[in-house]
Amino acid sequence: MPRIHSNLFIDIELTLQDDVSLTLVDLGRTLGVDRHTIERAVHLAAGVTFRKFKRLKQLERAQVLLKEGLLVKEVADKLGYRSSDAFSRAFNAVFGCPPRSLKRNYPQM
Repeated sequence: MPRIHSNLFIDIELTLQDDVSLTLVDLGRTLGVDRHTIERAVHLAAGVTFRKFKRLKQLERAQVLLKEGLLVKEVADKLGYRSSDAFSRAFNAVFGCPPRSLKRNYPQM
């Protein structure tokens, strides 16, 4: 992978870590590149589309929020899902368990 795409991918990951709600266009503006460059960098580094990559980052963020004690509905709302059911289906599809089971394994202290 060319170095420019490697560095850009790191910037993409860090930026999405701060704000997983960013659209592809917004992310491009933030990083000063066009959307095609972002799509290419993600595909070369992660082997998936930007959309799938962003969804994975959202769900990784959801894991953190659930471990911090937020309710499933709160996490779904915070990450922009239309419903907690839609969030639960997406979470289960990626991690193989419903979000409530993760919350049970990490009770709030």
